[in-house]
Amino acid sequence: MIVDHKIIVEDSNACTGEFVIYSLLELYLRNQNNGVIFVAASQSFSHYQAVLKKLTMIDSSQLVYLDQFGKPFDYNVFDNLPLSQAIPNTHTSKLPKKVQFQQFTLVDSDQMLDKNFKSLFTKIEKSLKQMQNDGKQVLVLVDNINIMINGCYTKSELDFIEIMNEFTAIADRDARMSVAIGVNRDLFDCESTMDLDFYREIKNSVFDSVYELNRNLSGYSRDVHGQLNIIRNKHNIGEQSVKNVKFRLTENKVELFEHFTI
Repeated sequence: MIVDHKIIVEDSNACTGEFVIYSLLELYLRNQNNGVIFVAASQSFSHYQAVLKKLTMIDSSQLVYLDQFGKPFDYNVFDNLPLSQAIPNTHTSKLPKKVQFQQFTLVDSDQMLDKNFKSLFTKIEKSLKQMQNDGKQVLVLVDNINIMINGCYTKSELDFIEIMNEFTAIADRDARMSVAIGVNRDLFDCESTMDLDFYREIKNSVFDSVYELNRNLSGYSRDVHGQLNIIRNKHNIGEQSVKNVKFRLTENKVELFEHFTI
């Protein structure tokens, strides 16, 4: 049974939270009664394909993959992505039929952003409806909402607020729906604080769990790469619990150790 319906994975340029995104994928796809709608903006399908193969879930019918990275804009297609080619044996030019490209138009108009995200949420809603009809509990997972929004070259602070509200509304209207959103705190517009202030407010007042990643503040260490703060917001009693976990990344796994609770 899924308890946390609204989840934030907060990282930074210095400390990525990718392994938490992978863990959420594995957690939800492990159960055949669950489904995942994955909006991928920060990495190519080839990258996630390699990850899913390690999880032995690449052919899972439970996964709907919305690729916003491979063909981000309707006027331009990047056939040979340097990032993909830099990773041995992961580049592919042929994608499975189940992968849906999510393209944005950059034709400048007052309705540009509205049209772009209306298209995205239409695809999400269509997939949600199908999974609901199959009786599944569904996770809508966004790997990095900052990159997703910045892909539209939007400058309005209200855009971030409206899009976050749209995602959280998915979990509000049905107990079988959950959302998990990746946020990079370094990618907010430093010249305007409206969206950052809004984010800081809702991550504790609206979201059930926050996975907050920080680099190792003591400097370089072979044993500790960073710290994961697991924050549980208990809205019904107005309390918050925090568990601090040190982690180390290796080639094939993540090692967690030395935790305590506040």
